[in-house]
Amino acid sequence: MSFIIVGIHFFTDKTLPGWTSTLLPIFFLGGIQILCIGIVGEYLGKIYQEVKSRPRFIIEKQCGSQNHETF
Repeated sequence: MSFIIVGIHFFTDKTLPGWTSTLLPIFFLGGIQILCIGIVGEYLGKIYQEVKSRPRFIIEKQCGSQNHETF
């Protein structure tokens, strides 16, 4: 999006003064905010997976004799 704005600013005379210098920082800071929200979301997703207290693997069947004590 910022490439389009810069292109309009440099190659046409249809822009208002200050329009480009206002929108580019807004888009830049908005992108940083979205990136940070994504990082926090990944972190919270990993915490949620750990809090569910599910085993990391499921044993489908037990091999060997049934006489062994289980711990």
